[in-house]
Amino acid sequence: MIAPLRAVFGTMTLAVLLVACNAGGVERRPGPYPEACSRYFLPARQCTAVVVRALEEAGIKRADVTAIDLLPVPQPEGVSLGGGTIALLGFHLADGSVVRHEVVCVGISGAFDPACGDDAKVEVAIGIDRDIPCDADGANCAKVPATPPPDLVARAKALRVPARDVVVDHPGPYEVKLGTARLPNGYLSAQTLTLVDDHPTAFWLDGARVEVRPDTDGRPPVGSIYREPFDGLEPVTVYFVFEVTRFAEPGIVQVRDIEVR
Repeated sequence: MIAPLRAVFGTMTLAVLLVACNAGGVERRPGPYPEACSRYFLPARQCTAVVVRALEEAGIKRADVTAIDLLPVPQPEGVSLGGGTIALLGFHLADGSVVRHEVVCVGISGAFDPACGDDAKVEVAIGIDRDIPCDADGANCAKVPATPPPDLVARAKALRVPARDVVVDHPGPYEVKLGTARLPNGYLSAQTLTLVDDHPTAFWLDGARVEVRPDTDGRPPVGSIYREPFDGLEPVTVYFVFEVTRFAEPGIVQVRDIEVR
């Protein structure tokens, strides 16, 4: 569902204020990770995400790190409502060297980056596109196709998967086949999918979505209510697609309540 604009802007404003306060409005007490997270004013989940992000940005493998320090954050000069340094980390490496790295949060990143906000969540794109396609001058617009007849709907095959666990063991794109369905006249009436944990810390998902792909060559993509009808039951294959943009260690994405019909 699309939240009211007032609620959306309210969330963004809160995220900005949280980032600003975390950046320079409190006195963080340094110490070893993870013991010092609470006195560093970072919730445990966010503290872990900060470390994951810093390792990625610094190009350091977790296996090469012997210890991690949460260091004093330099106080900014003047006031900045755009954000700032949320953490300064010191990575002790196996060769005896120490690498310092700043984690910076800017703007509304707290809503989308778990390192910048403890409430950041992975968004999964589902639903049906109801935007009306029109020609270049806007004079001719598509009409909603007729609803499939009841007898055809009764013979259609929906995809229903109560649970699926996806192993995440590397960064990069993932494409997980969930199953097949047969849509009446190619008409997509519903698609759902939920994540058990929508704010993981060991990795992060971007571009998560359900893709319903036609099995018949030449057919238009599935998703718009204004899609050209199919004569009969159209075979389709359903995928869960996402990209792991931040990766610290392997884990599981628990997918539940999948339905496409």
